[in-house]
Amino acid sequence: MIPDILILDVNMGGKDGIQVAQWLNSHYPQVKILVLSMYSDETTILKMIQAGAHGYITKNAEPERLHDAIQTLWNTGSYLPDSISKKIISGLQKNVLQIQPKVDLTDNELKFLKLLCQQLTYQEIAEQMFLSPKSMDDYRKKLTRKLGVKGKSGLIVYAMEHNISDRS
Repeated sequence: MIPDILILDVNMGGKDGIQVAQWLNSHYPQVKILVLSMYSDETTILKMIQAGAHGYITKNAEPERLHDAIQTLWNTGSYLPDSISKKIISGLQKNVLQIQPKVDLTDNELKFLKLLCQQLTYQEIAEQMFLSPKSMDDYRKKLTRKLGVKGKSGLIVYAMEHNISDRS
């Protein structure tokens, strides 16, 4: 059974809430995500909203506020108290987060990035992907343009920041 609303924190044992929100948003976009967290800084709030959260409330809020948040999220599809809205506006004005459009990567592009993070040579990656070494250079060039990074190290940094290196 898929929930209508899921409450999650920014930090959870084993995973972080940003990763969970991104996964939920891509696999179950109908689930409304309410973040309940001790973090109230602009960057964290913006990252959670960008990852797919529909609401955000801090743990120091009165219990009635949590009830209101769930009710409002259920009725309207989003919930942000004034204090959080002000932080979002402040964060956007300060440009604390570079909001980038979501980049869709093919299965082979994801596999290439993952193998790249394993310190394999292009020859070894080509063998594992059953492609020619020339194809690996094409993947590198295409991905650096697509992701807006520079070179092999930029691809590795991108993969690490987006937890692609951990995917199986």
